[in-house]
Amino acid sequence: YFSSDWHLGHSNILKYDNRPFFCFVEHDAEILRLHNLTVGKNDDFYFLGDFCFGRPEYAEEFLRKMNGNKFFIWGNHDKHMVSLYKKYGQYLGKMEIIKIEGQEITLSHFAMRVWNRSHHGTFMCYGHSHDALETTPWGKSMDVGVQSAYRLFGEYRPFSFEEIKNILDQRETLTHH
Repeated sequence: YFSSDWHLGHSNILKYDNRPFFCFVEHDAEILRLHNLTVGKNDDFYFLGDFCFGRPEYAEEFLRKMNGNKFFIWGNHDKHMVSLYKKYGQYLGKMEIIKIEGQEITLSHFAMRVWNRSHHGTFMCYGHSHDALETTPWGKSMDVGVQSAYRLFGEYRPFSFEEIKNILDQRETLTHH
């Protein structure tokens, strides 16, 4: 499973992204609820940055309650999160390349126009843009943040690998050579 840009504890994100919640406490509880409904205790979960604004103790409360084997990519609002990422999962740094069911996937908080082996059909999963780049899809890349999930599924929840694969298999492989 994959997600990004939860921005827990960030009251202004409700206004910036037009998220339909009364307050950030309600927002944060719903994101955790949907995460735990979607991701099982033994499922792998990749979070691509911007987990929480606010006190580390607040973030830690959510990390402790989250299902899954957690893998974290650094986001630009994660200044104080790295030690917690290491405590509650595996911290992968600013970028990582993984393979699931033979599919190579580059993970980063930031979108790239080209990435390793993009011209051979590898995937790129990113966050940061809060679904703004998905209006003009670029090759086999995709914003896996909660804003994209809400647009596609009506819920602020993680994407499964199968959902990502179904979407990106329909997109054209772009060449840069």
